[in-house]
Amino acid sequence: MANEENERLTLIQSAMEGIYTTKQVATRLGISERAVRGLKRKYAAQGKNALVHGNSGRRPVNYIDDALRAHIASLKKSDAYSKISISRFRTLLAEREGIKISYSALLGILKASGMVVKKKTKGRPGLPGLREPSGR
Repeated sequence: MANEENERLTLIQSAMEGIYTTKQVATRLGISERAVRGLKRKYAAQGKNALVHGNSGRRPVNYIDDALRAHIASLKKSDAYSKISISRFRTLLAEREGIKISYSALLGILKASGMVVKKKTKGRPGLPGLREPSGR
């Protein structure tokens, strides 16, 4: 259990024993008194597991497997994809490899694999190769 869950457990146990009132526990946890009463009922019926969040220990739905991450990085390093932009690489991954991935996830994978990712720069005054605007 995490520290937050341990604190919640301790406070609910204390409320069950009469050390704290329902109102005090609700204020301390930042929830309503009705929610505290519900937690007390669940704790009485199921024990400390009633206070653990249902998604704890699960991987997110949008998690990208490590093997797929390595495959994407190796594809980008290959001759076929090494010199193309990230946006074009993303499009080709979907078309040729059947891998659909968001731009931000792809960018994160490439950065994590140690690839230097260049951002496109738009023409701005002061950058080399650009004309300075005339003061007319």
